[in-house]
Amino acid sequence: MIVEQKFFIGMQDVGNTGRAANKVTNKALIEMLSNIATVHAIRVGQSAMQRKEDGMIWMVINWKLEVMKRPHACETITARTWAVKFNKLHAQRDFEFLDKSGEIIAKASSLWVAVDAGHESFVKLNDENMGVYQCEPEKEAFPGEGYTRVREKDFEVENETMVDIIRSMIDCNNHVHNTAYLDLANEILPDGLEENCFDHVEINYRKEVHLHDKVCVEYAEEKAPDDTADARRCVFVRSADKSVLHATVLLG
Repeated sequence: MIVEQKFFIGMQDVGNTGRAANKVTNKALIEMLSNIATVHAIRVGQSAMQRKEDGMIWMVINWKLEVMKRPHACETITARTWAVKFNKLHAQRDFEFLDKSGEIIAKASSLWVAVDAGHESFVKLNDENMGVYQCEPEKEAFPGEGYTRVREKDFEVENETMVDIIRSMIDCNNHVHNTAYLDLANEILPDGLEENCFDHVEINYRKEVHLHDKVCVEYAEEKAPDDTADARRCVFVRSADKSVLHATVLLG
C-alpha cells in the first residue's frame, strides 16, 4: 500500500543563510515524512490518536535522507510512503518526494520499533499487526543499502556546546521530537553552515532525551575521508556528563 500526501513549503520550512537560503530544510522534509507516516497509520487504525491503553506506539530509531533537488519556499511537493518489510523487532518504512512535474527530488528510509503504551517493553511484530500495511518488499528507496553505523573513532571532535532541553522540543511521547535533533545540530555547526547544506543525512537514536535535561552537543569531522571534498561531519548528542550517547546525526 502506497500512501500519498501533498505538502506546502512555508517560510518556516526553509534556511536563511548562504546557499541554504530559501531552500527547504532537512528538518522540514523529515517532519513531512513523519506526518505522512501518521496518515498511513491512521488509515490502518494504528495512529497515536487511535491507540488504546493496551495498544502499541511506533517510535523511529533511524532516518536516512538523500536530497537530489531542494525545493524553495512556497512550492508544493508530494510525499509518498510505504512499508517495505519487517522482522520481530523492526519495521522499515520508505519514502519519496516528487515535484510538480512528477520528478523524484528526494528519497528516504526509516526504521521503527513498536513499544507498549507504557513504553516498558517492545511489541513483537507479526503478520497480524503488520499485515494491514500491505508491505512492498520489492520497492526500496536504497536497495541493497543499510543504515550507517557511526564509529566514533573515525571522527575528531572540533567543538561542543551545552544545550538545555525546552518544552518546544518535546513531542507526544514526552521526549525530544525526532526532528528536533537537527535543531540541536544547527546549534553547533560552523558559521555559514545549516543542516540543509547537506544532501545526505542519517540520524540514529540511541536513548531518549527528556524535558529539562541538559545535553552536550559535539561537532566532529571525519579524520581520514576517502575524498576530502566529500568529508562527512557528525554531530553527537550526549548527556551533560557524556556518559550516555543519545543520538548521532551524520551529515554529508
